[in-house]
Amino acid sequence: MLLGDLTGDGRLDVLIKQPDGGIDDRYVPHEAQCLAAFDLEGRMLWQAGTPDSGVRGSGSDIPAQIRGIGGDGLNEVLCVMEGEFRVLDGRTGATTERH
Repeated sequence: MLLGDLTGDGRLDVLIKQPDGGIDDRYVPHEAQCLAAFDLEGRMLWQAGTPDSGVRGSGSDIPAQIRGIGGDGLNEVLCVMEGEFRVLDGRTGATTERH
């Protein structure tokens, strides 16, 4: 779980991270399977990826962070999903860049 202002309203929001499953994370790094953003009242703001009810947890870090990189005063979500580095719009969860 990460905390940060995703909507740009000056209030904290919550980003829940789910790792991918079916790997031995001692040897293979995790990716984000699903990211879900919520406000502090518990309302879902957006979801990127599809959750997997079979994934039980992670013994390593899940590559996703909240960070402002656009120079516009708004935060993005930086993550690794489906084999690529992605930048997501913090307000909507839409992918704005893929590398």
